[in-house]
Amino acid sequence: MRAIAVPVKQLGHGKSRLGSVLSPLERGALTLAMFEDVLDATVALDGWETWVVSADESVLEIALGRRARAIVEERPSLRAAIEQVEEQASGRAA
Repeated sequence: MRAIAVPVKQLGHGKSRLGSVLSPLERGALTLAMFEDVLDATVALDGWETWVVSADESVLEIALGRRARAIVEERPSLRAAIEQVEEQASGRAA
């Protein structure tokens, strides 16, 4: 099995560098739009599973609705999310 890992911050925390030009709501909407674009592209790939790792329940619900595997992020940080997915992938021979 081959898997693509998509780590996603909580919607309210994404795109923080744009804080001077976008409101928190606008940044959340941008993060969501970008996530949905990536999700649509990855789930369309034959022979690959998409695994979404996030602490945001809305993100995980969207992932499940689009046939992706939803993984609850255990510790915040991109590095921790990737390590968590690596552990699960090893356990599933991915």
